[in-house]
This record gives sequence, C-alpha cells and structure tokens, in this order.
Amino acid sequence: MKTACYPPYADNSWEKFVITRVKFDRIVPFDFEGLEIRELTPEALQSASIAAIDVPSGAAHRTARSSRSDKLYVCIEGRIAFVVNDQEFELEAMDVLHVPRGEWFSYCNAEDQPARLLLVHVPPLDLASEEFSDKDNEEVRSES
Repeated sequence: MKTACYPPYADNSWEKFVITRVKFDRIVPFDFEGLEIRELTPEALQSASIAAIDVPSGAAHRTARSSRSDKLYVCIEGRIAFVVNDQEFELEAMDVLHVPRGEWFSYCNAEDQPARLLLVHVPPLDLASEEFSDKDNEEVRSES
C-alpha cells in the first residue's frame, strides 16, 4: 500500500514523495541452495535492496563476493557464523556485519535452531555482479 505525503521544506515548497510498506507475510519466499529468501525491497527504493533470509539449522551460503555492492547483514534471530577473507565472525540477534564490495565471504548456521538475517545491498543487488566459488576457491563463476 502506498501513501502520498506532502511535507513542507525549508524553502516552503511542497514535494511529493512515496512511502511504501512491504508486508513480510505477503512475500512469497524462494529457495537459494537451502536458504529461504524473501525480497523486501520497496519499488521506489533505487539506492539499495533488502531481503530476509531464513537459514535452517545446518544450512550454509557458499563462498561468494560482489563486485558491485557492499553487504550489510543483520542477524534478527539465532546465530550465524561468517567467514570474511579467512576472518571468523559470529553474529547473534541484532548484530550487524558489513561485508565490503569485493570481499570473499561465506556463512553457516551450525546451531540446532533456525536463524534469520536481513541483508541490505548498497547499491542494489545485481546478480550479474555476484561471484560464487566452490569451498576451496578453485573454481570461480559469475552468475549471469
């Protein structure tokens, strides 16, 4: 649902902008290698993209990097173990991890309970700019 607002600005002008609400429970998730992803980016947002990722117990995101976007991961619930360029990080609820553009990363849920992440790409996700490798970084391919 969209609502138009007309706030006054310092110069007494009125500009129209759109506020967009995305209802989580109305978004149909898709499967990405065992991760359940919901694309939550509002239509009007062009500077970033946001997704919710449900990470079941034992699930993992293989080693990847983006040549375009910085990634901000927010752990909403559970625990997730990340590796960024061979450095280990553990995220718990409300922790944030910044993965800069070009850096190799992977993550997994080694806990008995599922976890949920929010992922923000700045600028927005472009699948053609995402690279994935096998576990040993021997084979690198681009998603296009």
